[in-house]
Amino acid sequence: MERNMKDAIKKVVFMKLQPLPDNKNLLWADLQIAFERTTGQHINDHLDEIRAVAEELEEAEYARFSTLPNGMPRIVKGLNFDKWEDSMTPGTTSNHINISSLSGQNVQVGDGNTMNVNITPEEFLSALNKMHQNPEKAKTDLSKLHEYVKMGVSLGETITKFIAFFG
Repeated sequence: MERNMKDAIKKVVFMKLQPLPDNKNLLWADLQIAFERTTGQHINDHLDEIRAVAEELEEAEYARFSTLPNGMPRIVKGLNFDKWEDSMTPGTTSNHINISSLSGQNVQVGDGNTMNVNITPEEFLSALNKMHQNPEKAKTDLSKLHEYVKMGVSLGETITKFIAFFG
């Protein structure tokens, strides 16, 4: 079954750009490796399709393609990357959790879930400092935290347990 190569290229570009911070580039070598790994083909065999995809993504402002001083291409998220993300991941509302303070009321901790977090930044920093004072205890306690996270404990509960271990 012949796959639409332009769609495959778009999908691989999206999969590689999505987890990158907004200030990071997707380098050509990383795209080549991901494309070969996921499709079993060499991206350099599809340069016409790459050009067409680049034009489409730039026109929609989903991504920007540019060239590094050494001549290698790079790709960065465009102004409308969030719209592309919405179209590529229908049914999900957001993959990002932004917390600007560890002390607040009704902090969003999941889709439709909020909780009160009453930990000051000073308490958090104090716990981090205590963690460094006893590395063996920290290793054991961090292992316990890792187990809690694997069980699905929320962000707020994880921070609370962290403070309890080291606070």
